[in-house]
Order: sequence, then C-alpha cells, then structure tokens
Amino acid sequence: MRIIGLCGGSGAGKGEVCRLFLKYGIPSVDTDAVSRIVMQKGQKCYDEVIAAFGSEILDENGEIIRKKLASIIYGDTVKKCMLEKITHRHIIGHTMERFAEFEKQGYEYAIADAPLLFESGMNQICYKTMAVISDEENRVRRIIERDHISREFALNRIRVQLNDEELKRKCDYIIYNNTTFEELDEIVKKTAAQIKI
Repeated sequence: MRIIGLCGGSGAGKGEVCRLFLKYGIPSVDTDAVSRIVMQKGQKCYDEVIAAFGSEILDENGEIIRKKLASIIYGDTVKKCMLEKITHRHIIGHTMERFAEFEKQGYEYAIADAPLLFESGMNQICYKTMAVISDEENRVRRIIERDHISREFALNRIRVQLNDEELKRKCDYIIYNNTTFEELDEIVKKTAAQIKI
C-alpha cells in the first residue's frame, strides 16, 4: 500500500478534503482521532503519559483531561517533546494497523491525515506528501465556528503551526481550499487521478 501524508494548519479543511478523497477511492486515517484512542484508559500510551505527567491530569473517571495536559506543555518545549516522544510512536503504530485493514479491503492508496506529519516523522513512511492550504481569514472563520473560541485564540493556534511557505517547500502536492465545495471537489478529483498514475 502507498501512503499519502496529508497535512495543513488548523482550519485549512483537511477533514473535508479527506472525505472527498474517499469519494475517489482513497480512504484516510485521522491521526487526531487516533491520538484520542491511544490515550484512553487501558492503552499503553495512556500508562506512559501518566507515568511522565502524573495523576493530576486525570478526571474523576481516570481519563486524561486533554486540556489540562495541553496547558502543562504549552510554552514548555521540553515537556512538549517528552509528550510527543511518547504519543507519536503509538499513534503511528495504530495508524499502520488501520492501513493494513484498508489493504485487506483492496485499497492501493490511503491517506494519513496528520497535522504534525513532519514533526512526528510520519512523513518518512509516506510515498507522497500533500498540504491543504487556505487563506488565514478562511481558517480563522472555520476554527471559530468549529471550536467556539475567540478570534485571538484562533490566530494563536494558526501562528504556532508550520506556515504555508514551509508546507509548500516540503510537500509534493498542494490543495488550495479557498473556493466553493464544487471547485474543491474538482481539485481533489484531479489530484487523486495524479496520485494513481
């Protein structure tokens, strides 16, 4: 199976693009969703995170409070690196299991929807890489609508991520998501055909 690594900043529209790729025969794994699975109670990743950060990040049911963990690592590169060292290998392992399932179903290509594609090292397992890029105002609007946060928080989230110029340099394909749904659909259709050549 050939894996396509897909990245892009918050609010760029990666989820919408992945849904369209499925329409053209390329399924995807959302690594954000995988990260929630591997950090649930009973998982090895959960145990390692608790060992590193302590039980104060747990709620009354013993589940990790993701916002509390995020506040601990925010602005602390040492703790952020420590968390990523724990979580990335579990996320990649679980994602690879999902790809194996896709392969059994007969798919030749699959997408790793990974916001931290390059930071996690997941790009090393990819046949090609792709970025979804959108204008800042479009991204801010989508983030506010989706996450119900202020404009300031939305902008802060955007500015700590890899910028568009870096993504353009690193990726094989670029999908611009500043258009109508119909135009985006056509862009994805053409890109899927190029990937399968």
